[in-house]
Amino acid sequence: MSQAEATRTLAERGKQAKIPTDRLAQEKSRWTILRTMPHLIKFCFLVLILFSLAAIAAPLIAPHDPDRQVLMARLQAPAGLDGGSIDHPLGTDQLGRDILSRAIYGARVSLGIGLIGMVIGALIGVTAGMIAGFRRGILDEIIMFLVDAQLALPFIVMALIAIAIFGTDLLVLILVVGIAGWEGYARLTRGMVLSAREQQYVLSAEAAGASRKRIMARHILPNISAPLIVLATFQLTSIILLESSLSFLGI
Repeated sequence: MSQAEATRTLAERGKQAKIPTDRLAQEKSRWTILRTMPHLIKFCFLVLILFSLAAIAAPLIAPHDPDRQVLMARLQAPAGLDGGSIDHPLGTDQLGRDILSRAIYGARVSLGIGLIGMVIGALIGVTAGMIAGFRRGILDEIIMFLVDAQLALPFIVMALIAIAIFGTDLLVLILVVGIAGWEGYARLTRGMVLSAREQQYVLSAEAAGASRKRIMARHILPNISAPLIVLATFQLTSIILLESSLSFLGI
């Protein structure tokens, strides 16, 4: 074997050995992040996972039927207080329904509406923001005018008007809360797209003849996704609070 062939063989072996080494490095970095994560954040993740599992498995873990009324047991105190019972750990309401069971089943509705509403708002806002930031011109002005209009008007009043017109159906509520936060996604996406479209990787893609859709989907969106994910987590809680506000008003 010549020296050139030996060098080529060693290079190929090095490439083959590099793949598992890179994977091990990535897995090691992930475990390092988990180990160095503050305990408070770990606790928050644990609580979120437990809440989600409880909502999914509500029929299995709920101690009572959430709609079953027992008037003789109404307004019981939580367990551990005077008049409380271990059969109703959080007590009962004015109709004798178990509060713990209703809370577990209610988590399914709250998380479901929150997640779907967050996805709807993100799709509308990110799409509008990318179009406004990349295309500019009249489309940018129209989209930003709609964003400013929604920010200027109290959304809770707009939601009440929409529900009064279209009814209190669950689909209507999901659409209403989904539209609630799109302007935040649009403003954030537009600002990041205006910055990203001047970067060298975008200019290189344009020079290579890539279409606008490909540039936005393959080059810009992956590079601006991290702040959008953070915003989505905040929007999820805002949507659940908005849903609670509408529920308090009897909707």
